[in-house]
Amino acid sequence: MKKVGEIRLDTTVLDKITAELEPKAEAHIAKTAFDVETDAKIFAPVRHGFLQESIEAKKKSKFLWWIQDGVDYGIHQELGTYKMRAQPFMLPALEKNFRAFVDGWKDLFR
Repeated sequence: MKKVGEIRLDTTVLDKITAELEPKAEAHIAKTAFDVETDAKIFAPVRHGFLQESIEAKKKSKFLWWIQDGVDYGIHQELGTYKMRAQPFMLPALEKNFRAFVDGWKDLFR
């Protein structure tokens, strides 16, 4: 079998850019996760404070964070039930931080 041709791609510059961007991207995601956590605590309805105190941002992997509450009734507060109106706290926190998250990515890639 005859070799037709070979293409070599030098990724040195791309590797350098990736190495520089990765920690900045990781920090940007972490900052946004903590900002959403803070705002969700502010927006959470407070009766005894258990819901508010249970909200936390947790790092799951390098670029993955979960912001969640730790009480059984959190989902009912967020979405409501047939007996109770919704009192959203997580979605408003996400919405509040969305623009800053997008703008942060734009800044990172400039």
